[in-house]
Amino acid sequence: MKFAPACAAMPDSIAKAPVTLNRRAQFRRESDAENDSLARLVARLPEAILCFDRNWVITYANAEAVRVSHIQPSDINSKTHWQLFPETVGTALERTYRTVMQTRIAQHVEHYYAPVDVWVDVHILPTDEGVALYYRDLTDRKRAETLRDSAVRQLEQIFDASPDSIVCINRNWICTFANRAALDILKTDTLIGENLWERFPSNQKEPFRSHYRTTMDRRIATEFEAYYPEPLDIWFRVSARPFEDGIIIFSSDITDRKGAELLRNAAARQLRQVLETTTDAVVSLNHHWNFTFLNRQARQLLSPWASSWVRICGRNFPLRPTQRATPVITSIEPWITAFPASSRPFIRNHSTSGSRFNADLTATAWSSSFATLRLVINPIKSSSGSRIFSPPSSRPLEPRPGT
Repeated sequence: MKFAPACAAMPDSIAKAPVTLNRRAQFRRESDAENDSLARLVARLPEAILCFDRNWVITYANAEAVRVSHIQPSDINSKTHWQLFPETVGTALERTYRTVMQTRIAQHVEHYYAPVDVWVDVHILPTDEGVALYYRDLTDRKRAETLRDSAVRQLEQIFDASPDSIVCINRNWICTFANRAALDILKTDTLIGENLWERFPSNQKEPFRSHYRTTMDRRIATEFEAYYPEPLDIWFRVSARPFEDGIIIFSSDITDRKGAELLRNAAARQLRQVLETTTDAVVSLNHHWNFTFLNRQARQLLSPWASSWVRICGRNFPLRPTQRATPVITSIEPWITAFPASSRPFIRNHSTSGSRFNADLTATAWSSSFATLRLVINPIKSSSGSRIFSPPSSRPLEPRPGT
């Protein structure tokens, strides 16, 4: 009697079961290995990862989360977020976390956690088990930003204390900064966001346009003085400087100075006209004994002596070196010895009064005739009080033909 093998009587499904079980076991082993590899990768990420279940119990924390949030291994699967971080209860951070848990919509926040003096950038993500926090330490960046912001505030305070207008213009010609003086001088409440050419159309004219474009395009500092017409009606001294994002325009209101210059120039022209019409010969000398002015009468009187000079103004009065070192005239001797010996004048009389010197001279003119002159020497003081000129004037008293 023959018996068939026991397995021969088994159904095919039962015969294939060991193979299926082996495959499942292999799949589990591969899946576990993959999960272990993924877990090791997550543990080594430079960003912190913290997971919570729906009861807010911490279920996972990678190495960076442990470091940043000061989590102990015993805290995992035992403590809730609110137990570990009670300072967050009642804050905007708690409301954000609970909103993500309820709505299952991810959110992002930056938060400063005072107990450990840490800034964190947090992404809150919903998961099947609850929520996960993906965050990184922003402390160094925030401290750098704080230092930068402090420096910017200090710089703005310095700029606001300046009496000059300071305006920053970016490469699109848009104003990005204006100090308080700029708003006052330019008679406006705001400049930030305004286009330079549109807000102040006269900047399209010279010399503003070429200087600003040279500084912007060629990165060259420029300076100039110019009048800006109505509605400003201001004379400006302008300095344009390149910087990383565009140019900085420093402007000073010099309208008062320009007005004073116009008045001074008008007074100088009037004085020159008076001196040109007087019958006295008037010259001025600076403290180096160089001629700085001769009126018409003086030019006529000194023309033979100065005939060899290309220009008498700026030339030195011919005194001996020892006499040139004396800036204040106290004697007539230097003036006498300045003439050639053959035509040297002789003194009829002289007198002094303080720093003023008066003398009556009889001199041989260059036309070989005699003339009696009165020489008056008055030191002139500079604005600082030092004596810088001694302008002599001479007047013919008794002109007569030579014999």
